[in-house]
Amino acid sequence: MNKQRSMPISILFAILCSIVLSGCALRPADVSENPLTQSQSLASLQQWQVNGKLAIITSQERKSASLNWRQQDQDISLLLSSVVGTTIAKLDYDGKIAILNADNQTWQDRSPSALIFRTTGWQVPVEQLSEWMKGEVNADIVDTKFDNGLVQSFTTQCENCIPWKIQYNSYGKFEFEQGSLTLPTSMRLSQEASGTILILRIDNWK
Repeated sequence: MNKQRSMPISILFAILCSIVLSGCALRPADVSENPLTQSQSLASLQQWQVNGKLAIITSQERKSASLNWRQQDQDISLLLSSVVGTTIAKLDYDGKIAILNADNQTWQDRSPSALIFRTTGWQVPVEQLSEWMKGEVNADIVDTKFDNGLVQSFTTQCENCIPWKIQYNSYGKFEFEQGSLTLPTSMRLSQEASGTILILRIDNWK
């Protein structure tokens, strides 16, 4: 079922208290990373899951939710829930079709980012977040780095699109089958043109 009218997801978010996810800006893990080794390790991480909190701030509203993101190669499963565990919205994407379930209704689109924008009006770069959450960034667009070589901030560059500014506030060490990886635990995404700010806090990688 593919419906075209807007859905009131924001009504569901309204029951949530706005939270400040940035908290105290922690320094990245005190480790010395080899840039080449770090890049290769991130590229090899194709199956993972994160749990945390997501805040969406625009000129009209501030909303927040618990976040569960599962990634398996190009397949994405994104679950947003309230502080009491009630499902707000669920997005599934297999690299071809995105399906969004919320408010007892279902919507589809070829682009998960376009689907979220069409149904909520929010700018959320879902496809790109698969890499950005890992700190996997093209060296050509990196603005600043921490002393240990980890990316601190970068600005996207592309034609016919609105750029994002991404800032990493903290990193942590997490264990996977392929070994220990240093991954972001707090990040801020801002898009000046649309007045959108996304704040993501990751509590756990696995």
